[in-house]
Amino acid sequence: MPPGLLENKHIKTANEWLQMKQAEISQESVSDEKEIRIKGRPKRTGDDKLTALNQEQTVLLIHYLQKAKVFYQGEFLTNKQAGQAFHILTGYSADTIRQKLANHELDTVNSKKNLTDLANLVIVSKN
Repeated sequence: MPPGLLENKHIKTANEWLQMKQAEISQESVSDEKEIRIKGRPKRTGDDKLTALNQEQTVLLIHYLQKAKVFYQGEFLTNKQAGQAFHILTGYSADTIRQKLANHELDTVNSKKNLTDLANLVIVSKN
């Protein structure tokens, strides 16, 4: 056999390993999609009043609950995971929530109106 060429048994092993890895990746992406797809829920639109908070206010709620250590933050709960969780709970886009949770985007949603509406919701809920 010329130098630099693999034997058939090595090629076969490498191909089997590649197929196994491709199957794992396919399975992971399928299971990720199944986790966040829930049938029968309406598609959200801005201020559709299906939930008490709009998407920006929901992002602020997540941020402040993390700061208050109500649930995990940092390496224990990524923005993507928080987005997926709140997508299930609210129907808002997981990707948009993830993006808005980034520090540079939080400044844009941290408006006086959003903070007032969020505070009013908490006050009303206490009564």
